[in-house]
Amino acid sequence: MPCGAGQDFVGTAWQAVSVRTAYRCRAYPDAAQQAVLNRTFGCVRVVWNCILAAQFKSRHGRQPAEYTRSAFVMRNGELRLAKTPGPLAFVWSWPDVDVARLDPTTVFVSKEPDGRWYVTFAIDANAPAPLPETGQAAGVDLGISSFAVTSDGERIANPRHLQRKARHLARYQRRLARCQNGSANRAKARAKVARAHRKARNAR
Repeated sequence: MPCGAGQDFVGTAWQAVSVRTAYRCRAYPDAAQQAVLNRTFGCVRVVWNCILAAQFKSRHGRQPAEYTRSAFVMRNGELRLAKTPGPLAFVWSWPDVDVARLDPTTVFVSKEPDGRWYVTFAIDANAPAPLPETGQAAGVDLGISSFAVTSDGERIANPRHLQRKARHLARYQRRLARCQNGSANRAKARAKVARAHRKARNAR
């Protein structure tokens, strides 16, 4: 998704400018790659926590690592990270973009608290041309009983996905609170809470 955009208008002409675009994919590192990446996340935490006196990074939260051009190789759609054996497996979800021709400036590898791995490719791209004006305007009012009401009277029903996800999250949090600190059951319960948080976040 575009991370930023700029526009320059000269009369009615559109001048393309450069923007930073990022593609986030599910990653599937093997056991050896996970070991290297987990050590990298640990190094990132140590540096971060030594610099800051508060707002420390926890090993139970989201674990990110940034790789600049000198620390990765992207060739023919294969990503290889420094000190990591073999290419990193990931799923490309943009059929209209040729991953083999991708030239990222930065690669971000992250592990979510629910155990999912992701890799994000940041690239420099041209800003898309603006869509033609329609000469019409519409207002949208967000509500509770109805998800949204437009200025022309159309009502969009509230699917109430978040309420169901929130109930599941509360149930898993109660189970986590009953688990003993340091136990294997607590680690499993923490993973379920993290998955419930992800589903509630996506529904929101």
